[in-house]
Amino acid sequence: MAFLQKGVVNQANVEGLKAGDAISIDDLIAAECISKAPECPEGGSYTFLGKVPDNNSVYVHCDQEGHVLKRKHRPFAVE
Repeated sequence: MAFLQKGVVNQANVEGLKAGDAISIDDLIAAECISKAPECPEGGSYTFLGKVPDNNSVYVHCDQEGHVLKRKHRPFAVE
């Protein structure tokens, strides 16, 4: 899921968006950051944040226990 997080931040930079500004999964598909919304390989449901995440947030969450995207690379965050 790191590709999705990087895609959100990249598109936010292209559009001049800041943390907290709206950006949907459909926006990312339209901008060709991703080809389709990702699906959990374990059958979980993803929830997308719908806005540019800050340094301590992730764009996608899964309802399956233990499926957590961890933020390790602060350089990809939007200030």
